[in-house]
Amino acid sequence: MGALRLHPFEENIVLPHEKTHKGPKIDRLNMLKTTKHTLEPGFILYSDNDKVTISIFEEVAQKEKPIIDVVDSLGARNRVWKLTPPEKIKRVQEIFKDQQLVIADGHHRYETACTYRDMRREEKKDWDENDAFNFRMTYLVPVEDEGLVVLATHRCLAKVKVTPEQEEIFKKYFEIEEISKEKIPEFLEKNQDNHVFVYYQDGKAKSMIMKDPTTINEFVKDRSEEYKNLDVVILRDMIFQGIMGLSDLKIDDDIFYERWWNEAIQKVDEGKYKVVFILNPTRAKQVLAVAKNHERMPQKSTDFYPKMISGLTMMSLEDGEKLN
Repeated sequence: MGALRLHPFEENIVLPHEKTHKGPKIDRLNMLKTTKHTLEPGFILYSDNDKVTISIFEEVAQKEKPIIDVVDSLGARNRVWKLTPPEKIKRVQEIFKDQQLVIADGHHRYETACTYRDMRREEKKDWDENDAFNFRMTYLVPVEDEGLVVLATHRCLAKVKVTPEQEEIFKKYFEIEEISKEKIPEFLEKNQDNHVFVYYQDGKAKSMIMKDPTTINEFVKDRSEEYKNLDVVILRDMIFQGIMGLSDLKIDDDIFYERWWNEAIQKVDEGKYKVVFILNPTRAKQVLAVAKNHERMPQKSTDFYPKMISGLTMMSLEDGEKLN
C-alpha cells in the first residue's frame, strides 16, 4: 500500500475496467470535502512477472512484526507491515515507473479523488505536485500473487426462466447435461479453462459447455478477443440478450446478483428467483488485458477478495500535507 499519484484515464497510466455512475461519486466527494482524509484505500492491479515486489514484501513479512494486526467482521486477518529501507522503496518505485495500472475496485472513489484534487487546486493557487491531495492511498496487488482471489458473481433472473424452445437453441451452441446440484462446484472447477455455465430452475441443474468459442462472433461485434472471451460477456450478450431476448434487465428488479452459488439455488427453491446462471470467476489477468484494450467490462464482472477494510489506514489531505 502506498500513495499513488492521480492520473486522468486519458493519460493511460491508470485504467478502469467498469463504468461508473454519478450518484456514488457525489456521496464520496462530500465525504472527502468534509473529512479531508482518505479513509479507505483504492484497489489497483499491476503486473510483476519476475515477482520482484512479491519477494521484497515477503522478506519484510518474514523478518518484521506487523504494525497493524486485526481480524475483521468477516473473520479475515488484516496485517500491515512498514517498508523502510530506502533501497527497497526505490526498487518498488522502479517497478511501477512504466506500468499501466488497472483499477480492481474503487472506480467511483478514484474518479472522485481526481475531482477533489482539481477542486483543491482551484482553491489553492500556490499548490505544487507534492501536495497530498494529488495522491490516492492505494492497495496495489500484482496479478501474479497467489493470494489474490476473484469470486464469481452469479446471475439470478426474477421474472423469467429458460423455456424448452430456448433450451433447444442452447443445444446449438452448448453441450447440455443434467447434473446434481452437489456436483456444480466440481463441474465448474474441472472445466475452468472452457466457457461453461450451470443454470438451475424447477429443482434441476443443467451444465453448459460451449462447443465453439468463435460462435460468440455471431452476437458480439467490434470487440477485442480478450473481451469476447469473458464468460460474463458470453452470458450477457449471447445467452441473455441473443437467445433469451433479455435486452433490458433492470438490477434489483429483473436481475439480481449473488456471491455464493448455494445461496442462489436456495433462493430459487424458495421462489425469490425463477432461474440462476452459475459461472466461474473472471481471472485477474483477464481484467488486466481487457482494461489495457480500453474496454469496460459488464457490470458485476469481478469481485476481488480480500479487500482492505475501511479505516484500517488513513491518509491526511489537510492543507500543508506533503508527499516527497
